[in-house]
Amino acid sequence: MGGMLHVYYGDGVGKTTRSIGLLIRAAGAGKKVFFMQFMKDEGSSEVSILKKIPGIEYQCTGTLGFIFERKPTRDEKELALNGLEKCMDASSGEFDIVIADEALNALGKGLIGEEGLMSLIDGRKKDVELVLTGRPCPESILKKSDYATEFKMVKHPHMKGKKARKGIDY
Repeated sequence: MGGMLHVYYGDGVGKTTRSIGLLIRAAGAGKKVFFMQFMKDEGSSEVSILKKIPGIEYQCTGTLGFIFERKPTRDEKELALNGLEKCMDASSGEFDIVIADEALNALGKGLIGEEGLMSLIDGRKKDVELVLTGRPCPESILKKSDYATEFKMVKHPHMKGKKARKGIDY
């Protein structure tokens, strides 16, 4: 049947968590997983445990701070492009599953181009499963997806000014 494309997108929480659930399931089945986090550093609580699970290779692009309304810097673009290149290498067949966490956000913020993400999608070895997460998702990627799940924000403590909590939100 070949590897499929999973897209987890939207403004709700749980996209990374869903991809980590898939990663654990795959590792439990003896599959090799490459997990790249775009626009993040190694400060999220799941990282320490992911590095201990056999069959999982964790990497992150690193970050120079949050990008909200400002334009990304050249260094930030280089970090993201390097992450995309590593995902492309991983999808050439060494791994069964490649997860590009927050790659859709990197696309939405202009750190990587849609052409680059399409190259990852179309250029991967045919039996490699690919997972993309992030808030925005262009129609062109949705059309190529086999699994597409939109996460919708209904209610969240940050709406009341609450700060993110370690071990719960990150």
